[in-house]
Amino acid sequence: MHEYALVAAIVDHLLDQLRALGEEQVLEVRLACANGVSEEAVLQAYQATTAGSPLEGVPVRIDTVVRTLTCGCGRTREATGHELVGRLFVCAACGAVLDGGDAPDLRVVELLLPDPPPPG
Repeated sequence: MHEYALVAAIVDHLLDQLRALGEEQVLEVRLACANGVSEEAVLQAYQATTAGSPLEGVPVRIDTVVRTLTCGCGRTREATGHELVGRLFVCAACGAVLDGGDAPDLRVVELLLPDPPPPG
């Protein structure tokens, strides 16, 4: 499952960040997900990989990032999941294979932490 590996790497990174910051509470995790990635699978993977960690039960907000590709045949369109083969897209008009680029399929946009207590 492609999404599980992506989410597991992100969760490991977030947990490392929390340890480095000395934080134990998170209010929300916000992710950006490419339109070819299953949002449902991302949420399931998040639940599985955060069990027993400080991220367990933390709400996740997912923003979909639309990938638009232009083929040599002149067709410009939103790249959808059924045209996706790994990081490659197949043009539905002419069958050409297009590189999806270096944009990540899933990334952290924001880790919302509680406000620090006032000094004193």
